[in-house]
Amino acid sequence: MRQIVRVVGFTLIVVIFVGVGLAVLAALLSGRPFYGKNYLMLDLGTYDSALVLLIALAAGILIALRWAARKMRGRSH
Repeated sequence: MRQIVRVVGFTLIVVIFVGVGLAVLAALLSGRPFYGKNYLMLDLGTYDSALVLLIALAAGILIALRWAARKMRGRSH
């Protein structure tokens, strides 16, 4: 049960990031502004949102690489 909740939660987070990422990318490519809101309901501009998404993507890639490396080390012994 815990694994199912984990997979569903991870999937929902990925869907949210992909949706916001596509909206920001569409705004960047079309030259129109993207105005999002942060948790304090302050405006976030297009480039601010793109930078945050790039940082989150980099962090996600690093976490995935560390997880894969840890799994590979465990299998080699």
